[in-house]
Amino acid sequence: MNSPRILTCIDLPERLFVIALVPEGGRHPDRMALFNTEADGFKTTPVFSSMAKAVAFLSRGQDLGYPPVPLEYIFPAAGSRFVSDFPDYTPVLDPPPEDFFARLA
Repeated sequence: MNSPRILTCIDLPERLFVIALVPEGGRHPDRMALFNTEADGFKTTPVFSSMAKAVAFLSRGQDLGYPPVPLEYIFPAAGSRFVSDFPDYTPVLDPPPEDFFARLA
């Protein structure tokens, strides 16, 4: 498995896309959960340089036999504000779906 490229906000493109999940307990205006894997207390989330890459990532995950991601929507986000908007998550830009979904198993 390739090592993912973990980025700082300086490395992120200004416009990126994240996968927002349906939060437990339903929608809430102050709470947004992102699709992620968690290891050693760190939540790693895929971020994408285009909407098309995000859709292809999700589609490839299903092609690989993983269950559908319970997404609410694919959300545009500002790379320069990612750390302040989503402080609990570490972004990985355009990760290979094979690597990312394997961490969920």
